[in-house]
Amino acid sequence: MIRTLAAFCSALLVTSALAGCVIEVHDDCEDVFIAPGIIWIDDGCDGDEMSDWEWNNNVERCEEFAGDPDFPSDCDTDGDGIPDPVESEEDFDGDGITDCYDTDSDNDGLIDGDECGDDPWNPADDDGDGQPNHLDPDSDNDGIPDGTEGFVDTDGDGIEDRLDLDSDGDGIEDEIEGDVDTDGDGDIDAVDEDSDGDTLPDSYEGTDDIDGDGDGNWIDTDSDGDGASDEDEGTGDSDNDGLPDCYDDFDDNPDAGDDDDDDDVDGEGDCGDEVDGDCDKDGFDGELSPEACSCSGSAEGNVEVAFLGLLLGGSLFRRRRSQY
Repeated sequence: MIRTLAAFCSALLVTSALAGCVIEVHDDCEDVFIAPGIIWIDDGCDGDEMSDWEWNNNVERCEEFAGDPDFPSDCDTDGDGIPDPVESEEDFDGDGITDCYDTDSDNDGLIDGDECGDDPWNPADDDGDGQPNHLDPDSDNDGIPDGTEGFVDTDGDGIEDRLDLDSDGDGIEDEIEGDVDTDGDGDIDAVDEDSDGDTLPDSYEGTDDIDGDGDGNWIDTDSDGDGASDEDEGTGDSDNDGLPDCYDDFDDNPDAGDDDDDDDVDGEGDCGDEVDGDCDKDGFDGELSPEACSCSGSAEGNVEVAFLGLLLGGSLFRRRRSQY
């Protein structure tokens, strides 16, 4: 809308020399322009009531303190720790507050001055994307917002999570783990050392997908897909084949690679299992039926009993022939 200066002179403290000029007030909270281009006046949307020429003069004065961490407080209009000459009259996050008056210019929930690093005159840009941290919602470019990661240091490596590419130090980058919470324990996977809650650390399980189900081991509670949970199987190696049971879907029977829960860990045969084709451990499947094996004794013992039976049978046969 257009109004005459007379309606605003007293409110804006404009000198009488400008009487008769036209003031253009923009409803979108931009500056008020006083024709014919003499000055710009803030319409008060940001509450500073400072004209452009006053702002520019203040910036020029503050630039004299460039590099000085103890610059005057009036050179930091919003008190966020970053001097006005470094910030701007733009509105980066589009919240209606210009950056020089906005203590959180990128709207990530973190104060600009806390993000800018050690030198407020040269704000840090940790991911090298050309956008200083206080104007970058994801300062380490790991796909997780700074507001989610925050200033904490989960793994104690001296790097705040918002700048740490592996916040929990488990060897899996935050970008891979993401800000989901797989086990529902309240910690996103990027800061959870056991993302699937199976008691095996992510650093142990890693990003491989043993069973090929599309879920990496670190978020798969049954990594080998054998129906037994990783927590129950653990990291032992029952069949001594070099694979931990949680990754070995043939972890019980060294004969036929069966995965039944028969607890045959002594290497003497899978006596109670019908699928064991070499129950007698002679190297030939089916030479002795599984029923002939007894879990109360070794397969070798059963073979000896069977052999004695054959000898006894032969002796009886010869005795009967001699009678005829």
